[in-house]
Amino acid sequence: MTRHIAPLIQTKRFDRYFEPFCGSAAVFLSLGFKGPAFLNDKQSQIIKIYRAIKDDPAMLFAEFRMLSEAMYEKGGSVYYDVRENARSAADWLFLFYSSFNGLIRFSNKDPNKFNASWGKRYSKLGDALSMKKPVHELVTMERLNEMSALFANASLACGDYWDCIKDCGKGDMIYLDPPYTFNGKDEASEVYNMGWGEAEDRLLAERLAELESRGALWILSNVSESRGKRNKLYMDELYADHKKKEIPYKYTIGGGQPATEVKELLVLSKY
Repeated sequence: MTRHIAPLIQTKRFDRYFEPFCGSAAVFLSLGFKGPAFLNDKQSQIIKIYRAIKDDPAMLFAEFRMLSEAMYEKGGSVYYDVRENARSAADWLFLFYSSFNGLIRFSNKDPNKFNASWGKRYSKLGDALSMKKPVHELVTMERLNEMSALFANASLACGDYWDCIKDCGKGDMIYLDPPYTFNGKDEASEVYNMGWGEAEDRLLAERLAELESRGALWILSNVSESRGKRNKLYMDELYADHKKKEIPYKYTIGGGQPATEVKELLVLSKY
């Protein structure tokens, strides 16, 4: 999706950039923006990694490499030991890269307990023959240094999204990628989305209208259609009068399950 989002942002003129749900920070990193930036995520482990990349990428890589080489030799026991005792940024980077399909998943009962299983790759003892190499080879020191330079003018916070953007106005660009509660099924998905549901979607729309009235620019990601069903809340109600862009996409979870066909949605502020 980044290749669709970044060009829309780059056509706008702005002085400051905000991502209140930064996640992978892929959009921010693709922009090459060197001005003041404000990145926030509710998941403290993600922000811990970014702070380490910003402050000392060489140390982060050295610690990550040690874990990677240990798993390459000993297999999943290393992964599960780190998962049980994860504390450092290198621990979390290692887990996120080594989990099944790169899944980042925490327990609903304990948001600090990472519970994704080992991907059985990046080890001499792994199942995937094509992945019998250390996981640290997926990350280069050159890339970490590039990211460190991009984070140089970025404020990195772990908190509520509104605290990140509540003072935005003219000259500010905001990219938002909140939890998706619409999935084409009948049941609600607030539990999976850490308490985010329709009430939060409605409140976000009200807040974006307020920021828009102050002159802030924003782009919002969501999904307009899933499993053949339309996201009526976003398409026909909350953002009915906003410009939108729909992008067909297929998600594959793995394990022999069929791909889920969706239409990704980008909603643009009016100005």
